[in-house]
Amino acid sequence: MAVSRHVHSLPKKNGLVPIFINARSGVFRRSSTITLGARGDSYYEYLLKMWLQTNQAHDLYVFYMCLSSIKMLN
Repeated sequence: MAVSRHVHSLPKKNGLVPIFINARSGVFRRSSTITLGARGDSYYEYLLKMWLQTNQAHDLYVFYMCLSSIKMLN
């Protein structure tokens, strides 16, 4: 839970997360790509799965915030 809370607290680009995080510093790499395809979709899938497993409203909130950002891309 501490790791997911940390990732949730990181600054996002237009509400979306890059696909690479520095394991030592715990921050997103500046040059990372944001994608909803390979590797990129896992974060968003786990938000929903974490909410289903823990019933923590914050996970669902973050999922919907990301979903809203995705919808704005169209």
